Amino acid sequence: MHSGHRQRMRDRVKEGGLDKLSDHEFLELLLYYVQPRVNTNEPAHRLMDTFGSISSVFESSEEALLKVTGIGPISASFLTLIPEICRRYYAEKYHPADTPSSYPQIIDYAQKMFVGYKKEVVGLLMLDGANNLIAKKILDEGSYHNVRIDNQQLLAEILQSKADKVILIHNHPSNNPTPSAADFAMTAQIGSVLKFIGITFFDHLILCPNGKVYSFSAENCL
Repeated sequence: MHSGHRQRMRDRVKEGGLDKLSDHEFLELLLYYVQPRVNTNEPAHRLMDTFGSISSVFESSEEALLKVTGIGPISASFLTLIPEICRRYYAEKYHPADTPSSYPQIIDYAQKMFVGYKKEVVGLLMLDGANNLIAKKILDEGSYHNVRIDNQQLLAEILQSKADKVILIHNHPSNNPTPSAADFAMTAQIGSVLKFIGITFFDHLILCPNGKVYSFSAENCL
């Protein structure tokens, strides 16, 4: 009965894709790969009841996942890896040379670059004079609330890329895109460094997991 259920689920996916599955069925299917001999339907339901959405499941900590009956260390570790797997996929698939140069598409690219980070991370997108993305770099990963920038590393990355313009990016895992006093101070510091070497400070973006974006350029804060 159990084996037949799994095969029927796999057949549904083969015929109609993952979009044909409900959220709990999607999680049930994922858990097949780490719980090969267990009924994963009930743990999948409990995950959805506890966290409310697939994205919340993936973004939860291992500690929180382990509190759900039927989720052990291997399953918890696997589920928390999903966002990082997605980020690695995007990084491999979308190379700078293939990335469109329109600003909305650059923001979309930046959001994919930051998928799955649970701490604050700061990175760079480096553009040529025609706004084409020519290089990217994660500069540092900090704590849940703050991150730092090494000016020497920043300069080295920019000069090596031969960029004309730079977009600074960092994330707010709290889902609040409002800049802090430290964010404004960091922006001013980076602006001074870029002005000194003749590089255009194109924007500073704050990205949130919920899709919210704060643009220092759009808010006239550069």
